[in-house]
Amino acid sequence: MPLTRYANNVRFEIESNLRLYAPGSSASSIAAVVGNTDPSCTKYVARLSAQANRKEIIEDLENMSFEILHAYFTAQGGAGRQGSRPARVIFYRDGVSEAGHGLRV
Repeated sequence: MPLTRYANNVRFEIESNLRLYAPGSSASSIAAVVGNTDPSCTKYVARLSAQANRKEIIEDLENMSFEILHAYFTAQGGAGRQGSRPARVIFYRDGVSEAGHGLRV
């Protein structure tokens, strides 16, 4: 289904990605979550978090997403303002390995 169907609806889009380093590396994995702060999806905020190496689940996803959603509502004049709540929430999760498919949200 093309996303243009939703072009006139106010929406909140959030995308997450996880950077895993090669097996044997001791470097921390980096989790990133990005979300829009305006109804036209042209302004974004991001949150980054270091976490244990080779972990397929974003450990702080709930808090990072909450902070971005809070930024969205603040930019819209507050969660209680009429019309500030999105009609749709679209969540993208990039970079899920074969081993991580059973761990998805």
